[in-house]
Amino acid sequence: MGGKQDADQYFQLSLNPNPSDDGQVVIVTGIDVYQYYKINVDDKEGSIERVHSQLNKDTDDKAMSTKYTSHCWLKDGNMILCTEIGEVLVVDDNG
Repeated sequence: MGGKQDADQYFQLSLNPNPSDDGQVVIVTGIDVYQYYKINVDDKEGSIERVHSQLNKDTDDKAMSTKYTSHCWLKDGNMILCTEIGEVLVVDDNG
């Protein structure tokens, strides 16, 4: 994430408020951006590793927008992800 052009592509960063035993999860979303990171709790320094950078979709799904405008965590650890054209996706807790 460098200059202003890059900054305009990122809308939201959040921590999962329901951490698992093996680490905390961070999600970054924006225009063509979906990044899922895990903070390793076993590492004394809390290293961060990117687990994946795209959603896994069912093959039967229609084409979906990748212009993500917002997301929020649910109590069960899953996440709601919204796109600029009004699509609302439910994403499971492993991204």
